[in-house]
Amino acid sequence: MYEIGNSAQIAAFYGGISFSLDELKNLDGKITKECWRYLSGKYCKAECEKHAQTERSAATYKRLEEIFGCTYSKLRRTILYAEAIDRISKIFPKIAADILNGKTRLPLEETVALSHMKFHEINDIMMRLSAEKTSAKTIICEQIALRQKRQSKPKKTQQDAPSVSIKDTPIHDPDARLNALSYTIPSWRNMIEKAFDYSEWENVSRHAREKLAEELEKISGAANALCKILSEVKQ
Repeated sequence: MYEIGNSAQIAAFYGGISFSLDELKNLDGKITKECWRYLSGKYCKAECEKHAQTERSAATYKRLEEIFGCTYSKLRRTILYAEAIDRISKIFPKIAADILNGKTRLPLEETVALSHMKFHEINDIMMRLSAEKTSAKTIICEQIALRQKRQSKPKKTQQDAPSVSIKDTPIHDPDARLNALSYTIPSWRNMIEKAFDYSEWENVSRHAREKLAEELEKISGAANALCKILSEVKQ
């Protein structure tokens, strides 16, 4: 029934239900260490929430420390890891699945850091991880440094547009429409990033999700067709 390669499927099943300690122990050795860490974090978090009204948090953690044979600090990191995987899975299910299946090797701290990144940052990081031998920690640190550099860069003041007389005959520019599209697309990307960063995904309606998915498919199809034309045009 259980296969290491299906760890993400097992995580998806148990991650959405309440499961016992015996069920968790039964999975030990049958799933990846990443999946085990995720489900352990889910179990510990559920235990803390379940006993929040009847037991002091310190007592709950003490009991969990004895069960898992680890320190409070490690338990907290395990819970943070499970929460990080859940955040990534909501928007990037393929990335979360690759992590849980052990295809993408990402340490605990870097997984948590990745889950707090912006939409385009996660894409950039994962592309670099697949193409480079640089460590995940280094890539994420460089991405954070790049973000800070962009935030500290002073904004350019808008230059006054040159005055044009109605008597001036407009010059035909064959690049005009493509340039206009090139200038417009970054604003689309910015809107996508804002939707990713600020939307409360658990509260978004099904209609809104399906409508956006439909429009994104249309854009994706048009973009692929345009890219094909651009690649085929002779220089």
